[in-house]
Amino acid sequence: MSLTKKYSLYWLELFYTSKTQTNLVLTTNTFHSHHVMINYMSEWTTFIFTTLKNLLKEKKIFNEVLSNQFHDVVNYSLGVSFNPLGKNRMSTNPKYEFYYDMIEWLNKNNVNLPLSRFRLTSKAEIEFRYSEDQYNFIQDQLERFDNNIVATSKALFATTSIPSHYFWRKPFVGNKSTANI
Repeated sequence: MSLTKKYSLYWLELFYTSKTQTNLVLTTNTFHSHHVMINYMSEWTTFIFTTLKNLLKEKKIFNEVLSNQFHDVVNYSLGVSFNPLGKNRMSTNPKYEFYYDMIEWLNKNNVNLPLSRFRLTSKAEIEFRYSEDQYNFIQDQLERFDNNIVATSKALFATTSIPSHYFWRKPFVGNKSTANI
């Protein structure tokens, strides 16, 4: 075998090995991100916001006003992302009290306005729920596969994937849906 051919085979083998290892790492990371989404979304969200809060405190810019705004952003994020694939996702609806009108602030027309412009005169309670349509669409996908983490990942990202907006709960103030967000 010629020296050129040996080097070519060496680089081809090295490339193939690197590509296989990279794919393995990417597959493993994808698997773990699905696992987090399926089983630990609230914990992950809390971890991210706790880290952010600590960074803001380190910068010494975390005052009472920012604390209330931060509180509302965290609770809204926890509410919409709560228990996205749990079997009991229709009966476990989180409720939080808010200082700010998060729904109006998140309205597309207010994208450049600061949250401070949406302070409420009194606290409002928002409940976060899935619609029957969301539940049924996700459930149909999940029932196509077994009940384990790998099968659930397949259900989520198979040929017919679930649109991302189906994973987020809808905010309800009282009995009024705010589904237009």
